[in-house]
Amino acid sequence: MLEGHGVVRGLCLVGIVGVLIAGAGCGQMKKLRQENQQLNETISGLQQENADLSSKASRYESEVNRLENTRRDLEAK
Repeated sequence: MLEGHGVVRGLCLVGIVGVLIAGAGCGQMKKLRQENQQLNETISGLQQENADLSSKASRYESEVNRLENTRRDLEAK
């Protein structure tokens, strides 16, 4: 009979430890999800900034080409 109580106590202890570990895991998972959300927002912002810079670079390249063409035209005269 005492052995049965020992087994039950052991199982209860394992269950309690399991619940504590699961609780800690859930807290860590929540923290990781928040960090992931922040990283996704940062990535989104950087992608937008990259698109803006690419657009500016394209406009500057067009302007440089226009100025070079104007210079060539003036040199030809």
